[in-house]
Amino acid sequence: MVSFSFVGLVLIIAALYGISRSKRNFRQMLAVELPGWVEDGIISPEQATQLERKYQLDRLVEESRETLLKTLFMFGAALIALGVVAFVAAHWELIPKHGKWILITLAMLGSHTAGYRLWKVKNSSPYLGHALIILGTLIFGADIALIGQIFHLPGEYYYGLLFWSLGTLAVGYAVQSTPHFLMALIASLCWFIIFARVPSHGAIYLAVLPAVVLPYAYRCHSRGTHAGLAAAWVIGLFAFLVRLGEDFSPFWLVSALSAVALGFWGYGDLMRVKGKEDFGDDSKVWSAILLSFLGYGLTYYEVIKGMVEKNVRWPAWNGTAVWAALWLGAAVMLAVGYRRSGTKTRTTDYLMVCFYVVVCTVVGLLPDGRWAAFAGVAVMNAFVVLFGAYLFWKGLSALDRRYFWMGLALLILIVVSRFFEYDTGLLWKSVAFILAGVGLIYGGMLFEKKRKKVLKDAA
Repeated sequence: MVSFSFVGLVLIIAALYGISRSKRNFRQMLAVELPGWVEDGIISPEQATQLERKYQLDRLVEESRETLLKTLFMFGAALIALGVVAFVAAHWELIPKHGKWILITLAMLGSHTAGYRLWKVKNSSPYLGHALIILGTLIFGADIALIGQIFHLPGEYYYGLLFWSLGTLAVGYAVQSTPHFLMALIASLCWFIIFARVPSHGAIYLAVLPAVVLPYAYRCHSRGTHAGLAAAWVIGLFAFLVRLGEDFSPFWLVSALSAVALGFWGYGDLMRVKGKEDFGDDSKVWSAILLSFLGYGLTYYEVIKGMVEKNVRWPAWNGTAVWAALWLGAAVMLAVGYRRSGTKTRTTDYLMVCFYVVVCTVVGLLPDGRWAAFAGVAVMNAFVVLFGAYLFWKGLSALDRRYFWMGLALLILIVVSRFFEYDTGLLWKSVAFILAGVGLIYGGMLFEKKRKKVLKDAA
């Protein structure tokens, strides 16, 4: 479970933080198209120069170089940290206990000191300095684990994850480092999933996490921290809800997560109004991702059957209180977000998302019976296809790759998974794969055609 959470969190953060950089993608497309516009007489050379200055197109090469350096330094720091741990472990019997502790501590202090001087004091190599500080923090985590083994400290090993996350968080605030906050989120989430089995612990963790991390994300406009917090919070909430109502109806869990998705959608519009459009866009993408997962899960007969058979079993008062709090928060977020930014397009979005959530929740209230489960599966397959088509259309009309590929992937996933699930012949499966591939290629052609049209109209 911890490994799955770690890998999932890293992949989702990378996807949201990398794919969603629409402004840079626009600048890259503009740099490619500008020479052709000048050659075709669409704009004058003077206008092309003005566009280059406005969008700082001359910085694209330098930004790519900086990204490459950051990536190399970060991976190098991670490899060195692993090497330090392996070195100490390999010489376990040769180095005295205190010598091991001194070696690790000196490596940590030296890395932090050198990194701080290069980044904050001299500013001669900020990317290398940042990487060295991250290296020191990684060694700090190894230091905690190895000291516990060296001196046989009492307590469970997962307490080290909590101490490491707190120390990493402190360093992140001290040097204003987004990677430190992402490491702190991963470490704290792993600690929470392993340790927090008491409902009060889960409630405290889910309440404290945004209060601790959001101030940095807002002040430094850190999109990566904001996306990482959303990922950690949703995964932590899911683990908390599963423990809280482990033997109860899946309807309770689906309904609670649907409320979270609605809350994210309203929060997204609220952030856009407050000038944090990137945060708002990412939050609405999170909502769409969560709704897609929920809807796709409900297209399976066994899931619907489990909801139908247990639709009268609810957790104790604490589970009901959490469910009610989530729905109350979602209602407030939706109302405030819609009121602040209610337009015709967003009204359509709100109606679609709310209607989709209503369908997902009502399916779980069907009466017990085989035919009710089959009806629920048929309804959910139809509405997931509708939702995927809506995301596809939304991404195509707004030239937003995230919604576009999410909708297209959801449509293809439904088709392919149904053919794998049902006992169909190889011929029909081959037809399904061919149609899915053709649809993928055709979707890409539509997106490219729309992109060129928008760029031409912008000129």
